[in-house]
Amino acid sequence: MYRKYFLGLMALCLSCQSIDKRPTPSHLLTEDEMVNTLIELTILKATSTVASGVKKHSGIDFKDYINKKIGIDSLTIAENLAYYGYEPKDLKAIYQRVEDSLEVRFQLHDSLYNRYSKSNQNPKTFKNVKDDESFENR
Repeated sequence: MYRKYFLGLMALCLSCQSIDKRPTPSHLLTEDEMVNTLIELTILKATSTVASGVKKHSGIDFKDYINKKIGIDSLTIAENLAYYGYEPKDLKAIYQRVEDSLEVRFQLHDSLYNRYSKSNQNPKTFKNVKDDESFENR
C-alpha cells in the first residue's frame, strides 16, 4: 500500500519538473557559420596532430589563428555547440555537412596528388581545378 503511494508521489514530483532550454548565446552562429567553423577547427586539429613539430617550431598560436581567421573566440564556439547540442537532429545535420565537405576536399587532394604522381610535373603546371570537369558538380 505504501509502495503505491510512494511511487505515485515520486511520479508527481518528477512530472512537475520543467526543463528550460539553454539560453541563446550572445553571438549565435548560423548553421553555415558553424559548419565553416567546425571545418576549420577539424583541419587545424589534423594539421597540429600530423605536423606537431611544425606547431612547436613555427611559433603560431593556433587559438589566435582561429580567432583571426574566423573571427570567433573559443567561448563563442563552446556556447554555440552547447546550444545546438540541445537539438541532436540539428547538430547531426551540421556534422554531416562538415563530413561531406571534408570528404570532397580529400577527394580533390587525392585527385591532385594522383595527377602529380603520374605526370611527375610541378604542381604549378596543373590546369585550374575550377576548369576540371570531374569537380564541376561538387
